Amino acid sequence: MKNMKPISQIPPILDLPSHIISHIFSFLPTKSILSCKCVCKIWCSIIRNPDFNLPSDRITLIVHRFGDDSRNNDLYLVEPEIDFVMREIYDDSFLRLCKQSVINFNGIPVVKFEIVNSCNGLICLTSNDINSTRKTKKKSITSSNWGPFFVCNPVTSDHIIVKQTMPSLKIDEFCLEEHYGFGFCAQTRQYKVLRFFSYKKRYIDDGPLLAEIYTVGFDKEWRRVENPPQNYRWEKSGLFFEGALHWIILNKNGFEMTIATFKFHDEKFSLMSPPVVLSSNDFSRTPCLNLASLNSQLCFCVWAYDGHCDIWVMNEYGVCESWKKLFVVSGPDFMPLKPLAYMKSGEILMLTVANQLVSYDVRSNKWTAIQFPGCVETVEAMLFDPVFAPMKGLVTPLESQLV
Repeated sequence: MKNMKPISQIPPILDLPSHIISHIFSFLPTKSILSCKCVCKIWCSIIRNPDFNLPSDRITLIVHRFGDDSRNNDLYLVEPEIDFVMREIYDDSFLRLCKQSVINFNGIPVVKFEIVNSCNGLICLTSNDINSTRKTKKKSITSSNWGPFFVCNPVTSDHIIVKQTMPSLKIDEFCLEEHYGFGFCAQTRQYKVLRFFSYKKRYIDDGPLLAEIYTVGFDKEWRRVENPPQNYRWEKSGLFFEGALHWIILNKNGFEMTIATFKFHDEKFSLMSPPVVLSSNDFSRTPCLNLASLNSQLCFCVWAYDGHCDIWVMNEYGVCESWKKLFVVSGPDFMPLKPLAYMKSGEILMLTVANQLVSYDVRSNKWTAIQFPGCVETVEAMLFDPVFAPMKGLVTPLESQLV
């Protein structure tokens, strides 16, 4: 008590060094950080600095509600460690969120959209419903071809439009967009969008799979990428991890499985071996395979018809011999699809096959459904690292792209 200073001698928080203020802010909920940005120009400058980051062990999710109307096609930012309230006394089967803690980002430029994936605090959206657009202050966003991609920072509500153009076609050809991905090249500090499509001739089997890439803010046209793996069935969008996109791909005859990767620094495809868990006869008993990132490790999930799910992790990235089975989960009510994150409570956040967000306690083998106000049960969720810097501080967009 003798060493305590009088209140009059304690420096006001505004007089603290900027690095200390930044450190304090990093432990606040995202919603509080956004409020602090409005207090004064100094705090706003600290928060908008690209070097301002949240702790690496902070769990943040982007949640997309499914639905047919605009209210069910918004993005929500959820911070489980902060937002989850105690289970209700009379019913511990649901874990609820504080209403005031959920942030609804309504700056998304289209009404109906799909999430491609998230990368370094930005998310990529696509919308093939080109007639379903929201009017911005500048203009209405439409496309005469395939729907555009939108590279967004949902925290700052700004975005860059990546327009799509269809390749030239012969009179007996048509072209189908197949799948896509979004990622970041650390060497050049550039964000890129990757798209796949195939030519098809009427009354003839599928043509070759083609790939093109677009560097956000730099390219004016899509560029062809050589040698995408052929004759495989691909997932719609890939997992961005360690500077590359990853897909589980199945041979079209259904008897061969591998992992395709696309590295953004050299823009090349390669193949990676999955854990040796399935023989060719096992695919009929395995309705779902998925990739995820868990505790900064590549994660491979195998879910079978009998309701159990094997969770594998790659202890050393790129070394196929380092695959290790982490645990097996099962449950009669929830069919696990992929893990999202470990919580400090020891529970694991997971997204089920039915697109329900759940928490799983490995020790007790107990499942808990997660709900938050105003949200339907069917959601899409993924890990997200909030970035408070504006888009201009993250990319150098072409003048016509930034909205």
